[in-house]
Amino acid sequence: MQHTRLTRRGLLRTAGAACAAALAKPAFSAGPRKKPNIVLLYIDDWAWNGTPVRMDDEMRNSRMPVLRMPNVEKLAREGMKFRNAYASPQCSPARVCVQTGQSTPRNGFSVYMNDRGQEYYNAKQYKGFPVVACVSDMTIDKNAVTIPEALKPLGYVSAHIGKWHMRGDPGDEGYVLHDGETNNNPGNTLPVNAKRRLPDSLTDPKLMFSLTEKAIGFMDEQVKAKNPFYLQVSHYAMHEGRECLPATRKKYVRHPLVQAYYKKIGKTAETVNRKSDPAIWLGMGEDLDGRIGAVLDRIKKLGIEDNTYVIMVADNGYRHKFLPGLKQPLHAAKWWVWQGGIRVPMIVKGPKIKPQAIRVSP
Repeated sequence: MQHTRLTRRGLLRTAGAACAAALAKPAFSAGPRKKPNIVLLYIDDWAWNGTPVRMDDEMRNSRMPVLRMPNVEKLAREGMKFRNAYASPQCSPARVCVQTGQSTPRNGFSVYMNDRGQEYYNAKQYKGFPVVACVSDMTIDKNAVTIPEALKPLGYVSAHIGKWHMRGDPGDEGYVLHDGETNNNPGNTLPVNAKRRLPDSLTDPKLMFSLTEKAIGFMDEQVKAKNPFYLQVSHYAMHEGRECLPATRKKYVRHPLVQAYYKKIGKTAETVNRKSDPAIWLGMGEDLDGRIGAVLDRIKKLGIEDNTYVIMVADNGYRHKFLPGLKQPLHAAKWWVWQGGIRVPMIVKGPKIKPQAIRVSP
């Protein structure tokens, strides 16, 4: 096994190192160097053990039972699995770290609160919070170099599709295609009072289908124009306000472990609250897997699979209550800087990455 540790800055370094390796010209190469494409599939609120892939081969509880994600499993077989990948305890600071390569202490964006800065820090107001409130204005610093700004001189075209949640305009950071200054709200497509039922008319849960269609369109355009590209698809799934296709939920409602969970909490498939329904969360995961598969299929169809890095990673740790027959593998949850809040699933596939490779920390 190879040994390393992925820190908060590591994701950007991983992409950068991948580019450098692919752009390195062999001593006796006769052909021109080909710049690799980079696709980042950024998943919201996904626990280290939230996928059906064991993040630690020796731990049964490092995966999510029942959940079906064949495309994610295929990605793991064809790429490298990171046993110890770390992010931030909350989504916004994690996103700033990814965009800038700066650690949280350096950029000051520690959590999505207190945009008035350190001089206004109220010790009484924030007492009891698991993380110290921001010492920044909760935006990306103007002098910070973002991913598209770093890649543009190399001829790259960059797109950010989906959840931004860093304030400001993604266009100002170098993205030519984006969805604007988005937060969690666009991904919550159901009305507030839809606490129990999924409407039969729901066709784009968490906007995952429309985001994917937009991402595929961007790839099509860049390949046609022969441009190397960076594409970040920041999904609203798997964030709470859980949504999935009604037909996908039906698959999981009938599962014996889901039925047992309903019984444990004193509910049925008809009376369970949407926020407490594991069938919807599992369905959301399966629907997301289908969209991940659609992107991977398009990469292959476009003939760029051998020259494209695909990085799938979560923004922060989480704690999924539905874990039948298993104990929680990590301490604490989102917001906390314990393992459960900052350790995330991560898989990378691309040129020169050996299939079924595993990265672990010392």
